[in-house]
Amino acid sequence: MNLDNPVRGEIYWANLEPVKGSEQGRSRPVLIISNNLMNNSAPIVLFIPMTRAEEKVKAGPFNISYELNQLVLIEDAIDYLRQNGYYFAPSNGVFLCNQVRAASKQRLFKRIGKVSDRMLIKKIENALIHSFAFDACEKCGIPLRTDGLVCIKCNTQYRFKCINCGCIQSISHNFCYNCGKGVRE
Repeated sequence: MNLDNPVRGEIYWANLEPVKGSEQGRSRPVLIISNNLMNNSAPIVLFIPMTRAEEKVKAGPFNISYELNQLVLIEDAIDYLRQNGYYFAPSNGVFLCNQVRAASKQRLFKRIGKVSDRMLIKKIENALIHSFAFDACEKCGIPLRTDGLVCIKCNTQYRFKCINCGCIQSISHNFCYNCGKGVRE
C-alpha cells in the first residue's frame, strides 16, 4: 500500500475481494471520492470502482463513461502493477457510481493516477447525488434531474427557470440568485 493518504479524485489500484452478489470484484482501479479530511483522519476511504468500456455495463445516470485523455496516469505505477502480475490495460471505461464502497485503506495497493477533467468530476458528483437520492422528490422518492423543473414520475414542481436570465433554481426562492429579479414579477 502507498503510505501517503489518498486524495479525492485520485485513482488507486485496489483489491476488492471478497465480494457478494453482483459487486465489482478482483483487483481493479478505483476513484477516491471521500473528502480529504476523512482521507487524512480515518482508516477507511470511499471509492467508486472503475471498469473497461468493453465490459457489459448498463447505461444510466449512475454509470459515467470516461475517455483515457480525461485521466492522468502514472506510467511507473502501471509498470509496477504489470511487474507484480496485475493486468491493467489503460483504456476508456466507466465509473460505476452506484457501487460506492467504504473500505479500509489497506485495500489500496498503488496510486496510479487521477481524474484531470473538471467536467468529468461534475458528472460523477451528479451521479452520486442520483445514486444516494440526495436531491429526490419528497412525494415519490425518484431522483430529480439536475436541470429538471419537475419530478419525472409525479410531476411535482421543484425548480423554476428565471424568465429574465434563464437560471434554474429552487421554487423556495422569491428572487433569482443570478439576476436579482423577483420570480413573481
